[in-house]
Amino acid sequence: MRLRFSANEEGRLLLRFIAARGERGIDIQMLHFCQQYRNLGLGSSFLNDAHTTRWLADWRDRGALDRDLGSTRRLLNAIRDWVGLLFREQVLDDDAFYYLDIGRFLRGKALPIHLDVNLQSSIRTHLSALALDERYQSTTLRIYQAVLLDFNRFQAEWPGAQPGTWSGLESEALLIAWIQSQRLKVDVRNASGRLGVVRTFLEFLKTRGRLAINPVDTLRERYPRHGLRGLAAALGSDASHPALQRLLPEPRFSGPWGPRMVEFIRLKRSLGAGYLFEERTLAQLDRYLARAGLAEVATVAPAAIHGWLESLPGVSPATRATKRRVAEAFFEHMIRRGLLADNPARFRCGGPPQRTHAFIFTREQIQEVLRRASGLRDVPFFAHRGATYATIFATLYCLGLRVSEVCALSLGDIDLSQGLVLVRESKFYKSRLLPMGPRYCESLEQFLDLRRRGWPDASRAETPLFPGRYWRRLHRCSIGGVLRAIIKEIGLRPGPGQRGPCVHSFRHSFALHRLTRWYREGADVQAKLPLLSAFLGHLDIASTQVYLDATTDLLEAANERFEASFGQQWLRPDKEVPR
Repeated sequence: MRLRFSANEEGRLLLRFIAARGERGIDIQMLHFCQQYRNLGLGSSFLNDAHTTRWLADWRDRGALDRDLGSTRRLLNAIRDWVGLLFREQVLDDDAFYYLDIGRFLRGKALPIHLDVNLQSSIRTHLSALALDERYQSTTLRIYQAVLLDFNRFQAEWPGAQPGTWSGLESEALLIAWIQSQRLKVDVRNASGRLGVVRTFLEFLKTRGRLAINPVDTLRERYPRHGLRGLAAALGSDASHPALQRLLPEPRFSGPWGPRMVEFIRLKRSLGAGYLFEERTLAQLDRYLARAGLAEVATVAPAAIHGWLESLPGVSPATRATKRRVAEAFFEHMIRRGLLADNPARFRCGGPPQRTHAFIFTREQIQEVLRRASGLRDVPFFAHRGATYATIFATLYCLGLRVSEVCALSLGDIDLSQGLVLVRESKFYKSRLLPMGPRYCESLEQFLDLRRRGWPDASRAETPLFPGRYWRRLHRCSIGGVLRAIIKEIGLRPGPGQRGPCVHSFRHSFALHRLTRWYREGADVQAKLPLLSAFLGHLDIASTQVYLDATTDLLEAANERFEASFGQQWLRPDKEVPR
């Protein structure tokens, strides 16, 4: 902590260190050094300059060195041990002595280091958080520390650094220069590993408000191909610019049908469809047709569509059939535009289509999922992970939301006083205001109280309701991955004609359980269906009917309702049973 220590405080800390060290002779030498430091006008206390070793040159040039180099070496080693101890005890935020090569300094070859922007304290905090995770062993953490301290020294000595500001760490030029220095020491694999360590640390600084951007992520977004290894290899090569150009993503829709596909996707999105899966599918088809040698828009043979579907690796028959239907819809639009005479994708893909039903959770299964989710252990920079996922799964079931809608929720969308949640511009760009039940509202309030303890920007309306690592908004893939792991632990299996349990099964379960309760309560189900459709955010009741598969509970509730209304009259012996 700079400009904090007086001579008295310095003396007290030094006497404590001397008593613990127990080395005779060095005590008088260190006390003499501190007095000499003040007498030469180098500062009020040596500890106030722990962020730099530049004073060593003045100290040496003014003849303060002992003629016995061995005695001077012992003194400097003792000073380095003292500063290192105070740094580990968090009395000091800086330890420039860590980087000092004493032998080179005594030979007049050591360069002074000045830590204007020192990362040592942040590195210590970052590694302390990683140490809480069982996946990071002590050996791994020592490697991480060595990499990050090397990066700290490099950024301190980098010619392009801006003194006293953190914005220099956002520079891509700094990152490129550091990677090039690493490629002189290690191979591509190790360089990419070191780049990953620095990336995680810079993300940590970003979440603490030190940085506005993470330059590693910026470069990865611009040059996404081949991941960090490709990026490290390109940045460390002699011709980095051409190497980076090879990492640029392949342009989508550059084939003969590309412009028409872009127009078709824009049309669908103007009608309210997200069309993300369909966009990826049409991009695959366009690349395949381009590789097939079609130089211009022409008639596409059904054999080309067959070949495209067969070329898709690791795709299930159901997904292959879905992709064929996407292609069929596109070519049908081309026929209406007068660009094609026949639809080459209009054929049956595989065997006859088999209708499958969604997996419906029972209440006991949902309780077990929530119990196991609550037991998930925390990971670095993701505190209260179990409570977060348990609340997410409860939200999916209690409100019947889509997983994309849960991921998009922010603090400003929740009104606990009124018991309302605002779902903004979901599918087909519709927003809706939903009431929350009292039990769910109470559990959500408890979750928010828990997260506010270590949650930055907890009062901002745009803060994600369910943040993940580094307080970033959770992605639907992360939620799905956690649920799949829990389902595997429980051992849930789909029944005959059912799809496997997934995140969307909560929404199906919500709709079907609500319908079953209406039947049991004797409500007018036909009058209630429009309310359920509006709650789910559907355009019409026909969309809601997809969620209302007949299950055993639903059939039993309908049968009880029928018997209560017509059972006695239907079973009268004097009445002939209609055929």
